[in-house]
Amino acid sequence: MNILTYASPVGIRPSRKWALSLYKQTETYSNFNETGEGVLMLLRQKHSKLVHVLGGQSSRDVDKRRECEDLGFKWGRVGPDLVKSGCSPFLELLPDCAVYYRVVRCEPMIDAGDHDVVIVRIEGIWEPEGDGGEEGDTRHMYTGFLREKNIISSAGRANPKEEHVQ
Repeated sequence: MNILTYASPVGIRPSRKWALSLYKQTETYSNFNETGEGVLMLLRQKHSKLVHVLGGQSSRDVDKRRECEDLGFKWGRVGPDLVKSGCSPFLELLPDCAVYYRVVRCEPMIDAGDHDVVIVRIEGIWEPEGDGGEEGDTRHMYTGFLREKNIISSAGRANPKEEHVQ
């Protein structure tokens, strides 16, 4: 799992398409480059404590599954709507996301320096039942919120937990 800095819808018909920017020095990049598919999760503000784990460290160096669980976010299985769209039922996802999109690469990657941009097609959407948790936890996480809380720097890098603003 990884935090994407840039993800944007770019088309609706004949199929929904998004542009994703993948940092080249990550396991996520390697895995996506190999398989051409993945799950894009729209996080909530309550997931902000995971930004350093998922975006500031590499799974080559830390056990992201264990660290997320230690922070109260035990990974779970894919929902039925994504399985119907062809997603593996054994894939693990973060809990309580606002929505989960199964994405499939539909164009070659575009070199953008330290990132590659890839156009993906949305193959499945899963919106879990419920509102995602306690009061105040249901708002989507976005770059402005992360900068305001000093969770990420102005350059978009994950800051250590000690630098976060409550």
